[in-house]
Amino acid sequence: TRGKPLLNRATQELYRPGSTFKTATATAGLIEGLVDRHSSVNCTGVYTYWASHIFHCAGVHHYTDAVKALQYSCNIYFYDLGRRLGQDIICGYAGRLGLGEPTGFELGESSASHLASSGYYAEQGLEWNEGNVVNIAIGQDETYVTPLQMAVQAMTIANRGVRYKVHMIDEITDFTGDTVLSKTEPTVADNSLAGHDEAFSIVTEGMVAAAGRVGSYPLTGLGFDVAIKTGTPQRTANSYNSAVIGFAPADNPQIAFAAIIEEGESASFLVRQILDAYQETTGISFTG
Repeated sequence: TRGKPLLNRATQELYRPGSTFKTATATAGLIEGLVDRHSSVNCTGVYTYWASHIFHCAGVHHYTDAVKALQYSCNIYFYDLGRRLGQDIICGYAGRLGLGEPTGFELGESSASHLASSGYYAEQGLEWNEGNVVNIAIGQDETYVTPLQMAVQAMTIANRGVRYKVHMIDEITDFTGDTVLSKTEPTVADNSLAGHDEAFSIVTEGMVAAAGRVGSYPLTGLGFDVAIKTGTPQRTANSYNSAVIGFAPADNPQIAFAAIIEEGESASFLVRQILDAYQETTGISFTG
């Protein structure tokens, strides 16, 4: 997207979500009952279910449950969970969380966002392999979404399964500014995941634990908890983006956010600045 200074990347550009997508896979596994708070996978650093191809993790996390998997972004946990869930269930939950779905944003958005699946591969004339599902589970492969959709995903997790339409216009007044002619009311886009509070509590717990790993511009000791998930989605064979989604305060969310740094690092370092700017401009203090 270099050389496109007028492109609204938040709504018009498409990116792989990378490991931020793992929150969707975790949500699917927990609600479907394939895993619970105590279920674990032994991460040895490699995944060899399909012997013809070895999938790797960035570390060796040993026995890992959902919270720890989100905290340390353990690929092995999500490879195995993704294999068990299958592409249809993963994509179904990701869509209900807002990924690949129209947001309702008044100023328009890309209509080309999509989730990787065997159906999409067939449409594009690509060869689908059974092992592609593990890459889907960690937000790689041919999944491309907008940063705004990633923020909606975070918002839906914060709302424990209730997704709202996105809007920029709060109200319209007459020329004096004294008479409100119309006001935008919250509109539910999807609430099919509502009622699964335990699943969203576990996902949120993992995201809060992930926030505890941020070094510079720390997200601890603020007087409130922040819930985040980071990602390093592959851009080309030799380059990566840096991504983060999240919401705060974790126990009483007021703001959801997403950020992408193209071919950069440490998107999580932006979170503290986003939270500070929000509180300063709105006058809302997260600490009362």
